[in-house]
Amino acid sequence: MTSRRRALRLSAAASAAPAPAATAVVTPGKKRKGVDLALRADRAAAIAAVNAVHAAIIAQENDRWEFECSCGLKGSNFDDDTDMLQCIVCFRWAHEACARNGLRAPRYSALRQFCYCCFRCAPDRYAGERPVVVDEQAPRNPRLVLVSSTRDPSLAVWLRRDPKRRDRPVFNEVCERVDYERPKVHLEIVPGAPCVNFEIVPGELWLDVGAHVGTFSALALHGGAHVVAVEPDPDNFELLQRNGARHASRAANPTTFRPVFAAVSENAEETTLFHHPKGISFRHSTHASRKIKGWPEIQVPAITLQTLLDSHPGVVGVKLDCQGAEIAAVDSIRDWGRVSKLVLEYDFEYAPCLDHFHAFISRLKSHFSLVHHPKLKSVGTFVGFPNGVLVFALRHPSPPCTNNQPTN
Repeated sequence: MTSRRRALRLSAAASAAPAPAATAVVTPGKKRKGVDLALRADRAAAIAAVNAVHAAIIAQENDRWEFECSCGLKGSNFDDDTDMLQCIVCFRWAHEACARNGLRAPRYSALRQFCYCCFRCAPDRYAGERPVVVDEQAPRNPRLVLVSSTRDPSLAVWLRRDPKRRDRPVFNEVCERVDYERPKVHLEIVPGAPCVNFEIVPGELWLDVGAHVGTFSALALHGGAHVVAVEPDPDNFELLQRNGARHASRAANPTTFRPVFAAVSENAEETTLFHHPKGISFRHSTHASRKIKGWPEIQVPAITLQTLLDSHPGVVGVKLDCQGAEIAAVDSIRDWGRVSKLVLEYDFEYAPCLDHFHAFISRLKSHFSLVHHPKLKSVGTFVGFPNGVLVFALRHPSPPCTNNQPTN
């Protein structure tokens, strides 16, 4: 957020200066070693272009600009000495405070320069009456307990009381520690300009694969996003429906929630789901190695990840946690479409070799500009607990959808 004049210079500089190659940044301010001459030349050219644009703006400061805000004020060359934002679609200005207060959820990324869209160009980011789509409501279950996050009591999820199902550790990971959002992982757009970071932005459409009981879906819906949630276990799916419907239908934050009863698999019709013998609800898997262990099995509907993306072309974020099926699912993608954010749990229980992990990361980098993960040895076998790591992938987003509803 910034004043109108400074923001005008930043946005004009970004539009006039040719953007250099994307630079992956994990820790802001960290000095890079061994910068080659080509990168230095690109940076110098970008700085020169920005300086030229600044000089041009100084000469054009009396030019006409348009102001239109959700508070009702509008006009030409309007400036009341308050902080303003410029929409990247229509280039109209608005009050920063009004934009912040109007968002479905207080997500900073939605207000960054080069990311902000006004209430007319991206109305789905802002609170208002919107239809709720829920395929089927789950019946009441007296064995459930409503657990609220200590970070935000309004973020509450129905969990099973039975400690053997292990629902609470998943809730702690997703809703308490918020492990699936990493604001410090970001992709630089233009040197010196604000960056796009890995967090859920209001109005985005997210695909939750391996949705379990809906903890991540609830987090995304609570953050103002729309969700397509995929889960193959019947018991988990019943609870997923309840949690998704609860957050999607909240009057203060209506969003769209679509549950899909299926497993993500290379097969497009049906596959085998192996149930954990001790009933741990997040350990159910379609991986063939579970058959050798003698796990109980059931047949469930199946769908490919590519089919899900093709069926919902508006998806910009994907979360994958499907107990060993992640690698095959990611490798099967021909076209990621508008997806700019991907987070997955790489489970070493099913693929313990570290060289296989790094080979997978290399393949992922062919699609995403930045891939962030914990530093691991290049060879050998993974040893540790938990036996999985989160992998975050980012690339430059496609132009924002300007319809009232997400493309899904």
